[in-house]
Amino acid sequence: MSLPPDTYTCPVTGLPILHNPEWNKISFGSNYKVSVDIISKQILLTHNFGTPSLHGVQKVMRFTSSIIDQFFQNRPYIHIINYTNIKKNIPLEARRHVIKELKSRKQMLAAIFYGLSPSLKLSVKIGRLFNQMPFTTMITQDYTEAMESALIILNDSERDPLIVEKKRILDCETAKLIEELAQRKPSLDNADPGPFDRAVELIKDEIKYLEEKESQARRVNTLARLDKIINSRNEKARIYWNSLRPRPKLQRQPEKGLGEA
Repeated sequence: MSLPPDTYTCPVTGLPILHNPEWNKISFGSNYKVSVDIISKQILLTHNFGTPSLHGVQKVMRFTSSIIDQFFQNRPYIHIINYTNIKKNIPLEARRHVIKELKSRKQMLAAIFYGLSPSLKLSVKIGRLFNQMPFTTMITQDYTEAMESALIILNDSERDPLIVEKKRILDCETAKLIEELAQRKPSLDNADPGPFDRAVELIKDEIKYLEEKESQARRVNTLARLDKIINSRNEKARIYWNSLRPRPKLQRQPEKGLGEA
């Protein structure tokens, strides 16, 4: 069977890959580009190049959302994310925006990353720990492992509709990370921080972020209560001042005489 134009075959799975020339290295900033492939009917693959900024990441997430709406419709799907060509660390706010947007995608079965730097690996693992993803989150070594993992997840999801809910629990990989960090000593070489140092920094930052969000929520609730109290007191004051106003005297109607009709 002949494939449509711009359709290729996956060397790992033999599945068809749709690649629109307009999706090749689209610029989303001065030094950030993304390419998109659709593999079969349930896999979205994005290749990232350069240095993502928050603004660039926001535009990419909107762009991929439009592709999901157009090509996946209401089908469950897996998003494979290739960071092989990302050499610099992604800004913290950009990483948080990616997590927020991925969590809002109800059809997504899994996010599978490959090509991550050591810092990004830690970031994904710790992000998964703090944000309790409603889908499977995996880190693989390369495209081959990512595709093999995607097929396993798709097969499992067909056999067991509760697999997504089951995989929300903290997985063994993250548990191993915490156990490893507990046994490591901080690096004394500030020029080359080790995994322990990077993890501690990320964890502290996530805790600070959650505390700030909690503090902000408390301020909003406090303002709402104050607003309710002020409105209640204003209403009582209005009733009180109305009670002090002199009431208009009622004019008595003259009594009619006996001879009056």
